[in-house]
Amino acid sequence: MSASPPDPVRQGRTKLPGIFLLVSAGINIVAGLIFVGIGLHGHTVAIAEFRHRLETEYPAQHQEISRSGWPLDRWIWNTSTGLLVLGLGGVVTGSLAIAGVKKLWRTGSTRLTIVASLLIAVPGISPSGCLAIGSLAGLWMVLILSDPE
Repeated sequence: MSASPPDPVRQGRTKLPGIFLLVSAGINIVAGLIFVGIGLHGHTVAIAEFRHRLETEYPAQHQEISRSGWPLDRWIWNTSTGLLVLGLGGVVTGSLAIAGVKKLWRTGSTRLTIVASLLIAVPGISPSGCLAIGSLAGLWMVLILSDPE
């Protein structure tokens, strides 16, 4: 089964939202890699060293964490895991968006682009979605692709 050539009109209509989506994808990948790095570091930090630095350098935050009732090691583990998940989501959604736009522009296929656009728009999955940039880019692309003209 061969793919049909891309429609030049659709290609022209998707150029600007596609660029916007690619910028959002780049933000997702960069932010995702940063979050993954911070999350991995959080899983390797020595609790005693972290507690000491927290007490001496950030006493207000230390008191707030203490008032929460959570043990510090659990608080670090939960925060680090959350950053890992958000970071991996950013890398995955960014990669899907790049692949989707590339496929859209080369073959005219819209499925991957629509899925990636919807995922990049969700703030809990996408770092650029948290900034509303991904939400705007993703929804714009979905609107353009769902327009029958």
